[in-house]
Amino acid sequence: MHKKLKEDLKYFVRKYFGYDLRSLKVKLGEDFLDQKKILENKQVKIVFDIGANVGQTTLKYKKMFPKSQIYGFEPFLDVFKKYTDFYKGDKRVFAVNKAFSNKNGNATFFVNNNSYTNSLLPINTGFMEGFRTVKEISVETETIDSFCKRNNVQYIDILKLDVQGGELLVLEGAKEMLTEEAIGLIYTEVEFVEVYKSQPLFGDIQNFLEQYGYKLYKKYIVDNNENGEPIAGDAIFLKL
Repeated sequence: MHKKLKEDLKYFVRKYFGYDLRSLKVKLGEDFLDQKKILENKQVKIVFDIGANVGQTTLKYKKMFPKSQIYGFEPFLDVFKKYTDFYKGDKRVFAVNKAFSNKNGNATFFVNNNSYTNSLLPINTGFMEGFRTVKEISVETETIDSFCKRNNVQYIDILKLDVQGGELLVLEGAKEMLTEEAIGLIYTEVEFVEVYKSQPLFGDIQNFLEQYGYKLYKKYIVDNNENGEPIAGDAIFLKL
């Protein structure tokens, strides 16, 4: 591992997760190894890390695609400050304190007792035992189409979505980019049950993307119920 990246990751784990490691590697699961394989013959220039939290996935993309520029989007200010603190001075990372949705404006954002579960949608306590909403705040929202026009982003090589049930809202705000085939690979969290109230499920996302010629490459199940049925996972979609 590159010495600077290794030191960065040690600092990251120590500061935000409270422990230190003598030897630490960035571990890439099957989902990230597949992305690396798919894009191995392409120069990845622009990555959108939507739902960046404190920057775990941004760090992986920095390692995987050393010439890329990464936009990290995180609407919750407390977490966003940790992201900007960690990537302060990094010329490859652009931090944006904003939520993506299907329209520009403002929306209610549900802040939960674990920041990983924060969402534009209220949690379904039947599937989220132990998690609760601690407050509701107003956050600024924008569409991907609008953001790309304002910032002259003509092509997104990787669109990563982890917005806790709001993935379809984000994709609905990217219709122009999808129509113009200006998004290469879509890597998104998906659910198979309503973890959040009235949220779109995996099939809804798949059907939406198929309208624009994006097909499922592979899905990765990360959580099952006691009967072995899938609850949540991730999926890669490609323009075929």
